[in-house]
Order: sequence, then C-alpha cells, then structure tokens
Amino acid sequence: MSIDTSLLKEELRTLYEEKRAVEQEVEECVGRLESCGVGVEGSLVDSEGFPRSDLDLVSVRMDRQRVHVLNNDHARLMAQIEGKLHKLHAHTRGDVDVSAPIQHTRSYVEEERVAAPLAVPAKSTLPFAIVDEVSQDGPAMHAGIAVGDKVLQCAHITGQTPNSLATMGSLVSESENRVLDLIVLRGDSVVRLKLHPKKWSGRGLLGCHLSPMRE
Repeated sequence: MSIDTSLLKEELRTLYEEKRAVEQEVEECVGRLESCGVGVEGSLVDSEGFPRSDLDLVSVRMDRQRVHVLNNDHARLMAQIEGKLHKLHAHTRGDVDVSAPIQHTRSYVEEERVAAPLAVPAKSTLPFAIVDEVSQDGPAMHAGIAVGDKVLQCAHITGQTPNSLATMGSLVSESENRVLDLIVLRGDSVVRLKLHPKKWSGRGLLGCHLSPMRE
C-alpha cells in the first residue's frame, strides 16, 4: 500500500509543533508553581491545616489542573506521532505493511539510532537522569528499563524542564495506572518505552531508582 510521504512528513511537522507548544505551556505552568515553592504536588495548607495565606490558591490550582490536561494532550500527540513515524519508517524500508497496526516487542521497546531523522524531539537531546537500579519484576523491568539507561524525556519532561527529575517523580506519582511515554539513551541508541506506573509487590510505583546526571 503506497502512501504520500510528503503529506505524512507535513503532518508530523504539524504534530511536533503542537507538541512543542504543549511542552512550552507545561514548562510555564511548572515554572510558576515552582516559583511559589509548591510545585505540582506541594501542600496548599499550613501546619495547622488551614489554607496557606501566602499563596494565590486559585492560580496554583488552575496551573495544576492545566498541567494535568496538558499531560493528557501530550500523551495523545505522542501516540499520533509514534503511529505516523511507524508508517513513514515502514514505507522507507518497504518491508512492513503500513496499514497494519503497530506491533511492539520487548514490552513496547523500539530502538533507533540517535542520528535517525525525527528519532527524538530537539528538546530531548540531553539526558537529565540515569537509572542506577532496577528491581526484579517491577513495572520498570517489565517496561524494558535497564540499569545505565539515561532519561531523555518522560511525557513532556525534558532536561530543559525546571527540576526535571523532581518533576518526573511528581508526574509518576499522579500517573498510577496510566501509560507514560519514556525515551532513554542506551549506549548510542535511542530507546522508546511505555512506562506503566502501578502498585506492585515492592516499593513505589516503578521499581527502579534514578539519579540526576552529573555534569
């Protein structure tokens, strides 16, 4: 089945523009929340349980709700981008029926060379965390995460996001039983993963430990 690659590339460019716009708005919202000292999940009540008088609570709640909506928008855009990339790469190789559904192996892992066109969004070129522990039978292991993987992007979060690792931790905490798009650098290959935070027999929702990248 033939496809119009020019049209497909144009659709991808449009989706990437929408994705960048979503990421920019998320960064602005998170930046405002961080500047208030509460972030995306800090407490809005004082030590006595009363609403904090030093915060614009309406604005904080609006920004948090907006981040939640934008996370969903980002996941939708990533799914659309992945589907179109699959069609484009399959057409280029000429060895896959582009009308077929996307088939994932190794727990939704797909590897591409770093230099591959459209392999990674421009904002995801610098890793912000490294995996230094993966627990047996945890969600991270089942997602295909390996020790030594360097995190390039988790959902909308990149190395340019303020407090990237802490923000990723907050996102994971509020994403139980949802699927997050994760892009890591493994050696000289980019690996795309589907991460499913959930309760399991061990601690946390992932079963892995991340450390910030050292300069």
